[in-house]
Formats: sequence, C-alpha cells, structure tokens
Amino acid sequence: MTGLLLLSVWAEDFPLLLAGAAGGVLFRHLCCHGLEGLGREIRGAAGFALLVVLLAVPAGQADVVTLGVRTFFRIFLFLSPATTFSRCLYPREGMHALQGWLPAPFLVSLEVALRFLPLLAREGAEVLMIQRCRGAFSRGPFASRLHALLFPFFARLFGMADRVTFALRARGVDPTRPRAMVSPEAVRQILSILRSERRCPS
Repeated sequence: MTGLLLLSVWAEDFPLLLAGAAGGVLFRHLCCHGLEGLGREIRGAAGFALLVVLLAVPAGQADVVTLGVRTFFRIFLFLSPATTFSRCLYPREGMHALQGWLPAPFLVSLEVALRFLPLLAREGAEVLMIQRCRGAFSRGPFASRLHALLFPFFARLFGMADRVTFALRARGVDPTRPRAMVSPEAVRQILSILRSERRCPS
C-alpha cells in the first residue's frame, strides 16, 4: 500500500501509472474478494478506456486525454490503499478472501472475533485515558504500568460478560446450554400445520 502511495506522487511515466493502477486493483481483490469478479472489472475498465480513446483522439485532444487519464490514475493510486484497508476491516469481506485457504469453522470463529475488535479497542482506550489521568503511567517500572492497563481492562470485560449473561437469561436463554437453530415449539407448530393441510386439501 505504501508503494501505491509513492507511485501516486512520484511516478511520471504513463506505463508506470498504468501498472500501478492494475496492481492496486489486483491487491484489492486479493485482500477483499479473492479473484472473484476480477475479469469483469478488467473488461469494464478496458471498455471505458476504449470509449474515451474513440471519442477524444479523433477530435485532436490526445494530450488532454493523456493528462486526464494520468490525473485519474494518480487519484486512484492515492485513494486505493485507504479503501482497501477500510474494506479489509469488515469481517465478512476479510474472511471472503480466505475461503479457499482456511477451514470454514475457523473462518466463522475468526469473523465473530473480529466483530468485537471495535468494542475492545474502545474499552482499552477508555481504560488508558482514565489511568493516564490518574498518573498511573508517569512513574514506576514498565510491569506496573502494564498492570495498570491490563487489570482494569479485563475487569471491564468480565463485567461486560456478566451483563450479557443477565440479558440472555432475562430473555429466557440459558447461556450454559446449547441452543438448536429452531425451537421445538416452532417445529411442533410447523408439523401440526402440515398435518392439517394434508387432512383438508383445498
């Protein structure tokens, strides 16, 4: 991603900008989608480039077209790393690119874990700000400073787990027992409806 940013600033040759744009598209697909849809995007870009050439070059505006395309490539190279990084932060987008490399249960567990990263980052930032205001990081060895950060952080996590458990039990869900995808009551209702329709065909 750093190379794309450097290309957007210092690259002057048109082939180098074109190669950088193609590399940015390939990098985004590998990080977010795998190779799915890459051929469709390449065909669309080639068709758009051909349309621009056919409309502008016969009118004697080749220099203007070259300048415009070069500017477009620079903007694309500058924005492509940020969009790729932000899309990789979505758990589903990031796991989609790893479907052929990792087992499905591991991908599901990793996706669920990544969904909690913003919450954990917010809790850690709040603990860090509170402890810094108390002066916990201004004195003492590194181990004591680390304890001042980790102990309140895990205390918050355990308190959050207690609140989640209480909320589940208030809704009639026992967190210690595994749940079926469909409740037995719903299965009984569906079976009764099917039996009644079989007895009274319309």
